[in-house]
Amino acid sequence: RDAKAGRPGPAPVDPRVLLLVEECWRHAKTIGAWGAGVTVLEQAGVAGTPGIVSAGSGAEALTAVRQLMAAHRVWERFPATVA
Repeated sequence: RDAKAGRPGPAPVDPRVLLLVEECWRHAKTIGAWGAGVTVLEQAGVAGTPGIVSAGSGAEALTAVRQLMAAHRVWERFPATVA
């Protein structure tokens, strides 16, 4: 058993989950979350960026994510620059 399992208070986010979310963000994928998933987005530092959906329920998240997934990637995260 993990030593942190019985610790009072909110459980820390597993670093593997944070890594997965960060990888999805870097690959310009749409990410949707609700409930405790919103905390994960905040701890990963991606909440509030283009293509990230925080919803009150899974149904709301699915509706918003479905529209964004039609474009396959969220290129708005990476503004075009001219060198």
